[in-house]
Amino acid sequence: MVETFTSKKEIKFALLFLIIFSVLHFSYSSIRGTKLETLAIDIITVIPSVWFINNFSPEEQIVAKGEKLVSPFGSITILNGCEGFESMFLLFAAIAAFKACWKKKLLGLFVGLSIIYFLNQMRIVVLYFCFRYRKEWFDPIHSQIGPTLIILIACLFFLAWATMARASSTEDDLAR
Repeated sequence: MVETFTSKKEIKFALLFLIIFSVLHFSYSSIRGTKLETLAIDIITVIPSVWFINNFSPEEQIVAKGEKLVSPFGSITILNGCEGFESMFLLFAAIAAFKACWKKKLLGLFVGLSIIYFLNQMRIVVLYFCFRYRKEWFDPIHSQIGPTLIILIACLFFLAWATMARASSTEDDLAR
């Protein structure tokens, strides 16, 4: 029989991760219906999505109307949860809980959250075009493929970042 051993570091990381993620998720859930939610959805999510679609395909004539992407061909609504923040919270919590210097954490957060934000914007663009041209693809991409792909990429980014952060910490220790 193989025995497993979990170090105190791993337990501390897991607990800290769960606490940070829970606080972020609970805090974001508490802003529903407020101006902060409007900022998160209407301004940070919808307006850039409209910009991407119009630059990629100007004939779509998309406009932002609150939480909606509206075109002459129909509209889609971005709801709380569709803006990609949960994936960002997962990555934020993982990086924040990982033992590394703040400089490396800030770099990891900036790069990682930027990647997740951009991927979610592209997910919304793809969803619009599915809505417009391939309605049967909308649900699977919206509820399964898109979110799973973004979380997978967030996990892979975290693993790459943690490996780099740990390797450079070891190099720093050896240089002393």
